Amino acid sequence: MLSAIGRIVSEARTLQEVLDRVTRLVAARMQTDVCSIYLLDATRTKLTMAATEGLAMGAVGRAVLNKGEGLTWQVLERMEAVIVEDAPRDPHYFYLPVTHEEPFHSYLGLPLLIRGLPIGVIYVQSREPRTFTSDEVRALSAIASQIAPVVDNARLLSLVAGEDSPRPAKPAEATGTRQYTGTACSVGVVCGDLLRLDTRPRGAPAAAGEVKAELERLENACAKARRELLKMQEWLRERNAEEAALVFSAQLMMLEDPAFEGRMRTAVQDGLGAWQAIERVTEDMVARFASLQDHFFRERGEDVQDLAGRLLRHVREDRKSVV
Repeated sequence: MLSAIGRIVSEARTLQEVLDRVTRLVAARMQTDVCSIYLLDATRTKLTMAATEGLAMGAVGRAVLNKGEGLTWQVLERMEAVIVEDAPRDPHYFYLPVTHEEPFHSYLGLPLLIRGLPIGVIYVQSREPRTFTSDEVRALSAIASQIAPVVDNARLLSLVAGEDSPRPAKPAEATGTRQYTGTACSVGVVCGDLLRLDTRPRGAPAAAGEVKAELERLENACAKARRELLKMQEWLRERNAEEAALVFSAQLMMLEDPAFEGRMRTAVQDGLGAWQAIERVTEDMVARFASLQDHFFRERGEDVQDLAGRLLRHVREDRKSVV
């Protein structure tokens, strides 16, 4: 099943397509009547149905659980699998009429986690009361760990991609002491100089050329970055590093998103060069990430910066080849 999900992630062009295909696959493979995914909002106080197989499709985007409501919130509060043989009899059961889930009884839910923090819940249901086995719990747990990075990155991109939201002011350059938060990879304390990795190529870009030429440079850069990311994904998958390969899925989804490339194309048509258009659009996205209240969300701007570095590098190589 994990290889099948990996193919879905590689082939899908949007987060919604990933979620829809995953819920169908999980329900079929686990022989359940329902598979649904709820995602946590930016305030971490609401869960909204993002996809379902088996419940009313009209509930997608409309079924909302406030904090503490239902078995699905129990999954997040316990941060572990919740298994209920007959859900309607459970004291935590909470019925949402829009879902039409009254015929379903058994429930198995697991959190979607990124670095130990919840971003949503995936669960399965069946009409007949049943007790899910430990093998079924492990299978759904493996699925949750595989799709969580893709869901998280695509969801965060959707939070900052809205054109209607006001553009945040560019943050001022920090001076003096700065604090960086990261993931510990070993115990102990070390003192020394800190080098911050910056993936963006430096140097003043050449002035913008003809619109047609700059659009071609932009398209070439996107195509080369896409091939580069797919090649790295394949290299990792050949070494059975499926979870590591999924790290690049968010960047691939960005490149496949017509709105992302469309904003850069519009900037070029307005007179900017390919380099400047990439910088304008990606810096705007990074600023939007930085404006989010949740610290974990703000850190994800690094993903956008990494993609920007790839695109700028290919634009520079394109200019050199022309010269």
